Amino acid sequence: MLDKIRKDLVKAIKNKENAKRDALRLIINAINIYKKDNNKTDKDIKDALIHSLIRTEIKQIRDLLIHALNERRIEMLEELNERLNIFDSYMPSQMHDDDIERALLVIANDFNIKSITNRDRGTIIKKAISVFQGRADGPRINRILTQIIKRNEEEQSEQEIHFI
Repeated sequence: MLDKIRKDLVKAIKNKENAKRDALRLIINAINIYKKDNNKTDKDIKDALIHSLIRTEIKQIRDLLIHALNERRIEMLEELNERLNIFDSYMPSQMHDDDIERALLVIANDFNIKSITNRDRGTIIKKAISVFQGRADGPRINRILTQIIKRNEEEQSEQEIHFI
């Protein structure tokens, strides 16, 4: 992936694609800082690390988007959206919510959890994040897990009503 980013940077420079050039330079700069801080070489840089660094950049851009929106800075909004699209193109495709839900239920089953509760949340999310590897972020996993927990609680309360 690092080679692809470098090749794309050269191509963007040649084609005078300034937004793409700047975005790719940000990624490469983040990788270089990581390598320097951790005494790593190009061989040590795995795709998962690059995705993690890009995710960090995406989070920062989303924060800036909120600020630009509040300040009504249209030019900045357009630039940030373009950069966000460039970064997204280097990320793995995102899982669909239904696939995430099915995977969460499988993970729960692996831990012998029959009915997911809030007590199980941390265990399941920790495993899910490592399994999904960038194809679904923590807040999204948490949101879907919350829906599952609410459904389970509703089913349990309905069963309790039937017993009475």
